[in-house]
Amino acid sequence: MNDEPSSNQFKIQLEKDNLKTDFGKYFDHPNFERVIKSKKSLLGQKEFIKVQEEYLRTKRKNKGRVKSWYSLYNGPNNIFELAEYLKKTIRYEFYYRKYSQTVHAQDLFKGMAHVEDNSAQIIQIRNFKDTQPVAQTAISLLLEVLTSFVDKRIPNEKKGFSEWYLTIREDFIELNDKQFINYKE
Repeated sequence: MNDEPSSNQFKIQLEKDNLKTDFGKYFDHPNFERVIKSKKSLLGQKEFIKVQEEYLRTKRKNKGRVKSWYSLYNGPNNIFELAEYLKKTIRYEFYYRKYSQTVHAQDLFKGMAHVEDNSAQIIQIRNFKDTQPVAQTAISLLLEVLTSFVDKRIPNEKKGFSEWYLTIREDFIELNDKQFINYKE
């Protein structure tokens, strides 16, 4: 590990941890320092200097850390602000908030089935009931992102993208129309 304050703080936390795992072998690997130097050298190249300066400015502003990529250049501070900026707050409410609770097990109590004095029965934390809607949502969002990317970054590929989309369109419609996963409670 290097001698930057964040590395030293990390070393202290590792020493306090009761896992008794030798993490040093991961950080003292011969290539570790070389990789760090290589990445720092890359960030010092002409095309990355402004980005590196912005990263360091944001890091100073946020007391030593950059919360997320979208906070650079005085961007949003959190996912909700990002959704507001992109005018996608409905998506935030229906997808991010809902799925975040499941992913982070915050909706665990919704699964309570039976409670007695000293025990509770809980359905499995990850059930398959929402698998198909989640897959449909993921594919829909992916297609939207791809469409936006093509429109904004490679507009000369719109025709090819449209032709490709037509090759998957029927499968996508079928995924949205049919129930492929039969979940029974």
